[in-house]
Amino acid sequence: MKPKNNIIFCHGCHRSKMLFETKSKADNFIKFNKDNILEENGHAPVRSYYCEFCCGYHVTSLTCVRQRLTLQAICLVK
Repeated sequence: MKPKNNIIFCHGCHRSKMLFETKSKADNFIKFNKDNILEENGHAPVRSYYCEFCCGYHVTSLTCVRQRLTLQAICLVK
């Protein structure tokens, strides 16, 4: 079950994201929720990362940073 009390607006990626205090908490969220999220959305978080804008950890379904940069470039073109 996705927690609803830790959703914030991330100024780094300009969208709402879940914020975790530690990498361990973010990784545990992935471990215990990825199957349910995959069933609901067709994709699931695969890794956590530190966000300098939020001073905490987010989870992402992107396997690497390069994918995120490519998506940002596509959004800037639109």
